[in-house]
Amino acid sequence: MKATVPSLTTTEDLRRVNATRWAIAGALAPDSSALISSERRLRSYCGAPQIARDSLDYMGVSSSLRFKGVGVDQDSLIPYNVCVDGGCMVQRILYLDGFRGLLAASVMMAHIVGGVTGWDKDMLFVGGYLAVDIFFILSGFVLTGALVANSYRLWTFFWMRFWRLWPLHIVTILICVAVYEFNRYMGQYAPAGAIYDPVLLLKNVAFMMTMGIMEFPVINPPSWSIGIEFWGSALILPLLVRLDPRLLLSLSGASYLFVAYFSGGLANAGEVFPFVSLGFVRGIAGMALGMALCKNQPRLNRWLESLHVQWQLALVSLCFAFIASGILWQKHGLLNFAVIVAVIPIMGVGAFRRLEGINSFLSSKPLVLLGDISFSLYLIHTPVLVLLRIPYVADNIGEVNAAIVLTAVCIMSATALHFGFGKPVEGAVKRYRKSAASGAPILTSLSGAIGQRQGA
Repeated sequence: MKATVPSLTTTEDLRRVNATRWAIAGALAPDSSALISSERRLRSYCGAPQIARDSLDYMGVSSSLRFKGVGVDQDSLIPYNVCVDGGCMVQRILYLDGFRGLLAASVMMAHIVGGVTGWDKDMLFVGGYLAVDIFFILSGFVLTGALVANSYRLWTFFWMRFWRLWPLHIVTILICVAVYEFNRYMGQYAPAGAIYDPVLLLKNVAFMMTMGIMEFPVINPPSWSIGIEFWGSALILPLLVRLDPRLLLSLSGASYLFVAYFSGGLANAGEVFPFVSLGFVRGIAGMALGMALCKNQPRLNRWLESLHVQWQLALVSLCFAFIASGILWQKHGLLNFAVIVAVIPIMGVGAFRRLEGINSFLSSKPLVLLGDISFSLYLIHTPVLVLLRIPYVADNIGEVNAAIVLTAVCIMSATALHFGFGKPVEGAVKRYRKSAASGAPILTSLSGAIGQRQGA
């Protein structure tokens, strides 16, 4: 059965993709047959679409054409969207969206269960911090594909990352300040110290958290990784993208060994030397691994596809089970690094299409939606939980009911933040970029938008 492919009306929106960039031989043409042929040539080279998120959703790049289900046999196609942006083909792999959504939910659940149980040492989701390290891997994977496919200039890429991360970061910091001050006024829990101090606010707003440059309180605790995500992906990743995958793997391995030696696990993010934090080294390790996996897709897919599909299913299922068990029960220790290794077989996106059951589950609409709101969920859940006073809720309705109610409220809050703030900011940035590219007055493009959003 063939998927229906929309007819593309112009060839001006499409340009020839360099053969060294995913080796698509020839330009994409406006007719279905040529589009199918180009897709198959792409698949024959790299085994599958390489990029885990389209630029529209992940990096705020404007898109002129968008369509689903490129015309290939449905039984050989993994669910993804293709977005054509100024001639560049970038792709979104839905099962990774669902995976990312579950990871963000696990961070939230770690904080909910911890608050409900009083941070009992045997609580569920004790290894929720491992999700952050997997986020770093996904960011390296996704952004490497985007850089290779689009040849962004460093300055352009820097600002794309800034506008992907900063708006939600700043608004959730302000929400945290408001919640803390409200709680202080009501005589409830609030962090000690003057969290509204302008200097402290500036340090947090400037993505300096856990960078090793200076030690200071993080106003929104989950945002400790956002500074690492920003500086690591916006400045360091573009400098590493041309490296051979073997060098990237070596860098990743050396970084993880550094963390293992000085920490013995992946739960610490603090400073170990002046200007060197474990959190930043963890970020570089994960991003370098993701970059290597993206650039090594042909070899990874060939290895996975050499296995019988049942053996591949068993391997990938075991990896997901190990990751889940690590997040649920694994305390700080050297076994944390085995969870990182378990991510590798999951990133063979070409071979993953054979696993229809897991693929369909992770690509389901609810999980893809959870992936869409994952950044909002990651940043908003802490102020929501502080405002609702977890111990008070647990004492009144019981621990299990409290966990259910708090989870629902956090997801609803994240959904509202994503669609009420994140998406409008993303739209504003897209209109600005489109106006700037076309030479239209920039103020006009911005006037109706301040009031859309990622990665990584």
